[in-house]
Amino acid sequence: MADQGVSRPPLGKLIVGNTSQIILVNFDGATFSIASRYILPHWVPSSILFKEPNLLYAVNEIGTDTNMLRLVPNTSVAPDAIGFDRLSFVTNAHGSFGGNYLAFNTDKTRMVETCFSSGRIDVWDTSAADRIVLKRSIRTRTENGNQWPHQRRPGPRQAILEPTGRFFIIPNPGTDSLHVMDTKDDKYEITGITGVPYTISPESIACITHGGTPYLVVAGGLSTAIALMRMEYTDTTIRFTTIHWGHAGRRWDPGEIIMSSFLGLEVAKNQRDIYLWNRFPGEPGGHIAYFRLTEDGGSLGLTHIDHIPTPDIQPRMVSLSGDDKQEFAFVANEDGESGLIVFRRDPTTGRLDPNPVATFPNDLLVPYGASRDILRGVQFVREL
Repeated sequence: MADQGVSRPPLGKLIVGNTSQIILVNFDGATFSIASRYILPHWVPSSILFKEPNLLYAVNEIGTDTNMLRLVPNTSVAPDAIGFDRLSFVTNAHGSFGGNYLAFNTDKTRMVETCFSSGRIDVWDTSAADRIVLKRSIRTRTENGNQWPHQRRPGPRQAILEPTGRFFIIPNPGTDSLHVMDTKDDKYEITGITGVPYTISPESIACITHGGTPYLVVAGGLSTAIALMRMEYTDTTIRFTTIHWGHAGRRWDPGEIIMSSFLGLEVAKNQRDIYLWNRFPGEPGGHIAYFRLTEDGGSLGLTHIDHIPTPDIQPRMVSLSGDDKQEFAFVANEDGESGLIVFRRDPTTGRLDPNPVATFPNDLLVPYGASRDILRGVQFVREL
C-alpha cells in the first residue's frame, strides 16, 4: 500500500462502549487519548446511537434499561466544530431484557432495539429531547417453515433500515430467518419472515445497492458463510432471492486460513467494499475479512479478497471512519491487551494495512478501580 501518512482527514471523537461506561476518545489520525467517560454500574452499552445535535441512546445488554445521555459541548472551540468533551445522564426507560442493537427510522423519531437474550424487538418513541417512551414490544416468531436441526430459540441480532426507509430487516440466527418490519403509518409490524440458506445462520446483515437494485449481504453466525440476496418489494413486505453464497474459509479445508464464524459486517460508502470480523476464533488472534462486490458476465457475487489479523483476540466491532474516503477502520477488541485498534484503509483498493496506525490499552479503558480480570473489553466503537 502506498504511504498515506500525510493524509489525515479531520476526525471527530469516537464513542466507545464497554462494561459499565461510555467513553469519549480523541483520535487525531495517529494517536488515541481519552477525553472523558461516563460510568454507570451494571451496564454493558454494546450499541450506541447519536442523534443530532447532542443526544446519545445506549442499550444495556445485561439489563432492561435503555439509556439517554447528552453530549456537553466544549465552550472553548468554535460553535460549528465537534467540541463535545463530556456526557451527562438525561433519562432511561425499561423495555425487554438484553438489548444488543439500536437503529433509527429515517427522521429519528423512532428507534428499533433488538433484544437477543429475550427474543424480542422493542420500538421506542425518540421524538422528545428529554425522554424515551416504549411504543411497543414484539416477540419474534419461530415459525418460518425452515427449521434446521441446529436452530435455537429466537434471538434477533440487528435492525437495518433498507434504502427506501420504509422497512427494517432483522436477522434472527436463532431461527435462521430474516424478519421484515413495516413502519408505514407508524405500524411497526412484522410482515414477512424468510428462511435463509442452511449453514448461514444470519448473524449480521447490511444493505448494498448496485445499478439501482438493492441487495442484502448476510454473514453467518455459525460458519464463515456469506450470501448476497436480491431484494424485491411488494405492497407490504420484501422478498429475498439468494443469488450468490460462499465461504471465507473452512476449518476442514487443508491449507486454508482458519477463520471462525462472523460476528458483524460493515459496507463502505462506495457500495463495493465489505468488511467482516470474527469472534472466539479459537486461535491467538482474530481476523477482519475483506470481500468485494464483483460482477462477472452480468452476474453479481461476493469475492473474498483479503484478510488481516487483529492483534490480541475477539474483535467485537469494526467501523469505518466518517471522512469521505473512509481512510481508517476502528476495531473494538473485547479481550487482550489492545482495547482499541485502528488500521489504515486504502480507498482505491479497499485493502487494510495490517500494521496498526494506533492502539490503546484495554487496561486504560476499564472503569477506575475495577479489576481487569473480571471485565470484558471494548464492545462498541464509532466515530461521532
